[in-house]
Amino acid sequence: MVKRILDCTASDFRTMNSRELKESIYAAEGRTILAETVSTSPPLISGVSNAEICVALGADIIVLNGYDVKKPIIIGIPKNTEAKENILDVEIEGEGATIEDLKRLIVHPVGIKLEPIDPNASIAGELTSISSGRIFSIENMKLAVKQGSDFIRIMGNPGSGCTYKTMIKAIKLAKKTVGKKVLIASGKGHGMGVKNDMGMNCTSPKRVKELIKAGVDWIVLPAPGTTPGATVEFVRELVELAHDHNLLASSEMLTSQEGSDVDTIRRIGLFSKMTGADIHHIGDSGYEGIAVPENILALSIVIRGRRHTYRRMALSPFR
Repeated sequence: MVKRILDCTASDFRTMNSRELKESIYAAEGRTILAETVSTSPPLISGVSNAEICVALGADIIVLNGYDVKKPIIIGIPKNTEAKENILDVEIEGEGATIEDLKRLIVHPVGIKLEPIDPNASIAGELTSISSGRIFSIENMKLAVKQGSDFIRIMGNPGSGCTYKTMIKAIKLAKKTVGKKVLIASGKGHGMGVKNDMGMNCTSPKRVKELIKAGVDWIVLPAPGTTPGATVEFVRELVELAHDHNLLASSEMLTSQEGSDVDTIRRIGLFSKMTGADIHHIGDSGYEGIAVPENILALSIVIRGRRHTYRRMALSPFR
């Protein structure tokens, strides 16, 4: 019997496979917190990585944005520290540190983003160039799995040229290649800079059905109040579509509102809960590469109360 992610300890996470992770999230009934950090951003607080700060304030799951599988780096994480007594003896730099190195410290599920780009996409604003180790490919998927990723998010950053056409194609390939080893997440919480996907056009029932048909495990959706026109009713309809196919759905704060005031975070969190989403995501743009820490805590408390928040914060990685 799989535990709710609310109740999971480090020993549970160490042995959990992708199917069990999905069941564990679903069993928590909409009380899972996902925090995003930029792997190349300097730590907000010296001597500790941003991912560790997120976990310390209640995050269950971490997603690394900007992680390059060919040239891995997670600023603030010592490289290859098998023995706990060696951690403080290693210069905390981050170059060469992989997902597995991070997981040795936080013992929580960690995933990354791989971006399926279309060089001919019509972009609103400036086209963003990304390194080859961040672009979606079979090679990069296999490297992500080898380096310890528990899930792969097939989506893009603003200006990279990630379209629904490239996402659908990538999902199908991902399911065939690594679908039994990791969860595949995809969808849009904002337009990602693609002109045809801006505002309310970032998602729709038709597009969610296309993602489902492609074989995704987890649908990414905008949190109510984040993308223009994203109401509770609009997002709820899409969550129900995902649940009708036994898929996870996440309500995501991807528009830098993770850097707003605590009251706004509480409102977005409560609205997200009303949609029926399984996972509540807080983005990486509060400060540089991490949400405002107080906002991670506020989101966790409004989603599941102090009891489960403080328990998650206090659990030792040796349990």
